[in-house]
Amino acid sequence: MANARQVQLITQSSRKSDRVDAQTLARLARVDPQLLRPIQHRSEKAQGHLLVIRVRAALVEARTRLINSARGLAKASGKRLPGAMPARWAQAS
Repeated sequence: MANARQVQLITQSSRKSDRVDAQTLARLARVDPQLLRPIQHRSEKAQGHLLVIRVRAALVEARTRLINSARGLAKASGKRLPGAMPARWAQAS
């Protein structure tokens, strides 16, 4: 594996495709393997942490969209919902 972002021949190429990139990497590996900078994979623990962060971000985004949709629908009927604290919505109705 090589970090393709570090290989200028690939990143600045006008012909972008997986096949062309793979051929360029193979040629570089034959000429001088030191031209390819290795990548380092995340540990399983780090991948787990990143997964938790991404899931939480997706949930927060979904909640925000639902809140904004509800507020927009309420506003269309002349009502206003309180601030973005979902726990307070039950008290307002």
